[in-house]
Formats: sequence, C-alpha cells, structure tokens
Amino acid sequence: MQNSLLVGLSRQIALRRELDVVANNVANMNTNGYKAQSLVYNDFTKSTASADAFQSQDRPIHFVIDRGTIQNFASGPTEHTGGTFHAALKNQDQFFVVQTKAGERYTRAGNFERNNEGKLVTLQGDAVQGTGGELNFTSDETSVTIAQDGTITTNLGGKGKLKVVQFSDLQKLENVGDNYFKATTEAATDAIRPSMMQGYLELSNVRPVKELSRMIEVNRAYASLTSMMDKLNEQQKSAIERLGSTRV
Repeated sequence: MQNSLLVGLSRQIALRRELDVVANNVANMNTNGYKAQSLVYNDFTKSTASADAFQSQDRPIHFVIDRGTIQNFASGPTEHTGGTFHAALKNQDQFFVVQTKAGERYTRAGNFERNNEGKLVTLQGDAVQGTGGELNFTSDETSVTIAQDGTITTNLGGKGKLKVVQFSDLQKLENVGDNYFKATTEAATDAIRPSMMQGYLELSNVRPVKELSRMIEVNRAYASLTSMMDKLNEQQKSAIERLGSTRV
C-alpha cells in the first residue's frame, strides 16, 4: 500500500509540472513568436530485491518521472501590422540574433523598434544584430525598407542586413525567457537563404482550444488521483487501527 502511495505521489508531481507548462502556453498565446512547450514523461523502474529467500518474486515498481520539456518549433500564423521595423521569418529553423547582457540570444519575435538613440532593439531593449553588428539609424533617415533577405535600405542608401541564423536540431536550443533561446551543444550557422516579410509579425503557435482542453484533463486526472490516494490512506489508517486493537 505504501508503494501505491509513492507511485501516486510521483504521478501527482508530474501532473503539477505539466499544469505549469500548459498554463505558461496559455499565458503566451498572444506573445509574438512564442513556441508552445510540452512535457515529456518517462517510466522509472525501481530495482527489485535480489535475495532468494522470498516465497514469491519481488515485483518491480514503476514511478512517473519528468524528463523535461520539448518545444514545438512549427511556424505560427503571420499578421500584417504595417510596422516599419516589424519582420516575420518564413522558415521555422531560422532566428533573428539579439545581443543581451548575458550574451548572444535568438528569437522568432520580429517586433523590433528604433529607440531614442536610433538603435534597432527588441521590446526588451536588447540590440538587434546585423551581419556587421548593431544597426543604428539617424534622425534624417526615412523610407526604411527591409528586403526578403533582410537587407535594409533607407532614403540615404544601404544600411546593412539583419543577421539570421539557423540550426539543424532545434531541440538543442534552450528557452531562457523573454522569448529568447540560446544554443547549448550546437553552434548557430548563418542562414543560407534567409526569408522574411517586412510589416508582418509571426504570432504564437499555441493552439488555445487544445491547451485549455489539456488543462481540464490534467486537473481532472489530478483530482481523481488525489481521491484515490485519500482512499488508500484511509485503508492504511483502518488497517493500523485494527492491528493495534487486536488482543493477544
């Protein structure tokens, strides 16, 4: 009975973690370029006793273990905003490059803006990188155009080119918050054929109905498991009371 409670507890912990992941997806359903996450479970088998004195063979006990989250890197739908510095990447394995205080980061959110100093930045204020470094604009530069390959021109001529990189294994990217990713084991390589649209933004690829349905399922599973564990506790309590009241 004690093993049953421990197995149930391992499942409860996993469900609580999954609920956090689903809730985070729901909270970011309107975040530009956000990639939905899902939890990966695994079966952990407790080793059995090896002694030969048991009348019957010891049975293995299976626990539920959280192995981490995976990202869904499918492209989200695009929305026309008309923003001069807005850009949406077409290929799902390509990312814009951003320089942060913690180092180089990658993002799919192309809702860039020009700050008071004329620097092209993200909503977090981090510098968007071009192939030659940071991109800066003077106050007299107008008619900004971003070509499909990321080349930027103004009324004063060429300005540079947005730096776009790609990865062969997207699951090796780590989500570090602020809609940023960082490379872990695989280094970024320059995109062979960067492709983007000016005046558009990639929306979140979260499917609201699916996530809300999953949230309901997780809550019901957690409630059902809690009820079962309460009953096991009551049975254990009743058994102990009966054993304690038995007269020799």
